[in-house]
Amino acid sequence: MHRGVDFSVYVEEHFLQDFAKMAVCDYLFANPDRHANNWGFFVDADTNDIVSIAPLYDHNQALISDELGNDISELIYEPTGTTIWEAARRYAPCSGLEIETEGMDSQILERFQRLDIEPEWEAREKER
Repeated sequence: MHRGVDFSVYVEEHFLQDFAKMAVCDYLFANPDRHANNWGFFVDADTNDIVSIAPLYDHNQALISDELGNDISELIYEPTGTTIWEAARRYAPCSGLEIETEGMDSQILERFQRLDIEPEWEAREKER
């Protein structure tokens, strides 16, 4: 909550797909550091309206949990107040991400499999 605006609610209502991509990518890359100062917005200078979510930044702690052997899935994900796994699982279907698992790092692949979603290319193959 900042200046009376709950950004997670606002973003979910206005920029759901971008928010969903952020949640899924943070989970897959084991980023434990997504807090209110680590995501932002582009704002129209004339109207002061929020135009879009800014590209993601501050990934310096991503993947370090893998090297330390920490399981981040129970980590509270600040933008949603849920665990990072719950956030990724909830928003994965809204993300529009096309994820190719072939050649994926084993720890990232394991997290992806825990989401229990089907890679886009597998879904397309089944449709054929």
